[in-house]
Amino acid sequence: MRQIFFTILIFLFIFSIQSCSPKPELTPVQKSKKRVPNWIKGVPIDIEKWYKVGQASANDSITSENNALSLMKEKLRLDLEKIFIENYEIKEKYLHKITKHIMSGRKDLISSLKKIDSSFVDNGINYSLLSINKKDYYKNIAQRFNNYDVEKQISLLNDDLKIENLIILSSIIDHLVTHFDYLLIKNNKKNVETDILEKTKRIINDYNDRITFSLEPAIINSLPIAKNGVNINVSIYDNKTNQKLDNINTILDFGSATDLINVTDNLTDVNELKIPLSHDGNPYSLTFKIDYETMLNTPFFDFFLFDKKEFKIAVVPGSKKVFLNETIQSVNSSLNESIFNESVKSCFESKYEMVFVNNEDDADLSMFFGVSSIGNTSRANRKQPFKSEAFLSIKVVDTKTKNIILDHIIATQEALNYDFIERASIKALRGLAHESLSAICF
Repeated sequence: MRQIFFTILIFLFIFSIQSCSPKPELTPVQKSKKRVPNWIKGVPIDIEKWYKVGQASANDSITSENNALSLMKEKLRLDLEKIFIENYEIKEKYLHKITKHIMSGRKDLISSLKKIDSSFVDNGINYSLLSINKKDYYKNIAQRFNNYDVEKQISLLNDDLKIENLIILSSIIDHLVTHFDYLLIKNNKKNVETDILEKTKRIINDYNDRITFSLEPAIINSLPIAKNGVNINVSIYDNKTNQKLDNINTILDFGSATDLINVTDNLTDVNELKIPLSHDGNPYSLTFKIDYETMLNTPFFDFFLFDKKEFKIAVVPGSKKVFLNETIQSVNSSLNESIFNESVKSCFESKYEMVFVNNEDDADLSMFFGVSSIGNTSRANRKQPFKSEAFLSIKVVDTKTKNIILDHIIATQEALNYDFIERASIKALRGLAHESLSAICF
């Protein structure tokens, strides 16, 4: 009995010790962390695809997919710039303009080829991995280019400078510009002389070279100087067919983009135009330009033109003081400096009411006359003559602003000699000397 009682006491003692001892702390349950995809930190490098990652929160107005699509479009535009820089001489100010135009025409193509390869959500931010297959992209561009038969369109052109031809050229230019990168990459694999891009350039520049301005009084064509407020007649001719062109748009440029005036809207039925008065009484340059942007209905005509056709006139208000800076006394000893100077002064005083002064500091304008010549220094055989061509040019400069009001070749003279190029040059210069005064003193 005593032993049973003792056993019970020991049990109670052990129980009391355990109940009074501190309870062990509960170990928290570890939550499994999300594994962040590698493409969140940097897009995959793949020779077959382009990748871009877009992200957006729930409150953003644009989704992560659309964000990735915008980044992809800009990436492709920058790739275009790189292609142009490496393969084509293009002015930097046009680079963004043309690549933006190209990409605007490929929005539907890019949207149709895009694929969302993966998505991820972390702390309320949505991520999307977008890709485009490079092969499919370039294949579709090639198909788009070939669906428009440029060669066939070119074959529709004829030799007339008519509006129908300009409409066809406009369509060709737009198509070539839209696929400029395709053409540049393709051209690296073949002879550029047979390239459709170069062929189109030649056609446009041939048309451009045929356009000729014709002004009245006729002297303005050789000596393009006019007084304030006078009336002149402006016509445009095809110098190949000698036909007058009525479908060529022309604009007036006073040296500032804000001063452009459409000549067509300011001409009378007889093509008469009144020279605008100078608002500050100073001389200025008036330039007639062909309005290719309107005629060809595209802002990218300048990628195809080598030398835009224009005609500049110096507009000089009356009673301007002029300093005669240079003469042509070196042309021919028979035409000495004093004779030339006095003849020039007399002509300009009577025709333009100019006042010649002896000190350049007192002058409003400086007038320069220069002579130059070019010739073939070598020939294939003795049956081919040496040819020299001499030029008489005039330059008029505003002494205050240093702006060049006029820089124009007044007269030319060509001469041949079968023995020496020097003799041809002397002959050309002498002939030019005899024509000089008649070209100026009309």
